[in-house]
Amino acid sequence: MQIILDGIDVSRDYIDDDNANFVNLNKILKKIELNLKRFDKLFKEIKVNGMSINDFINKSKYSEVSILEITSTTKEEIIEESIETAKEYLPKLKAGLYEMVKLFHEGKDQEAVSLFVTAVDGLEWLNSFLKGMRLANLETDSKKITSYPQIMKDLLDAWERQDFLLVSDILEYELIPLIEEKIETIEKMT
Repeated sequence: MQIILDGIDVSRDYIDDDNANFVNLNKILKKIELNLKRFDKLFKEIKVNGMSINDFINKSKYSEVSILEITSTTKEEIIEESIETAKEYLPKLKAGLYEMVKLFHEGKDQEAVSLFVTAVDGLEWLNSFLKGMRLANLETDSKKITSYPQIMKDLLDAWERQDFLLVSDILEYELIPLIEEKIETIEKMT
């Protein structure tokens, strides 16, 4: 097996010649992770035989690993990329949620429901982003971040009851203002 870390062949650092045919991928990844931590780095991307590690695990049961490619990054680079993504994405999410509210107010519930289904991925991303901000100590008002799970619980409860008026109110008066605050926070950071 060949191991490429940030474009450099590091196979000899992680594989003994005696055990080259009996390599435990998990053990190698743990060794690499420990080594990266010494330099304050993290995994950014892992590819096995040219595919993402998740695809490899799902599609290639018991397949031999011929090449392991790892890209590392720093926490700062991840934060910077996340902030750049948020700068682009949050205004789009906000606009989509506003459109949903408008459709609910106009009585176009089916159209709003269709839009909501597509917004779920965005709301999941927002949850991850807010958690990341908190973990990176970038959020000044942690009360707002901790309110997000409750907002989502209330939204889900209203959704399950098909109380679209309440769904619309939660979007308009709780979730959209939270997104607006995050947009302002990010603008101040950049």
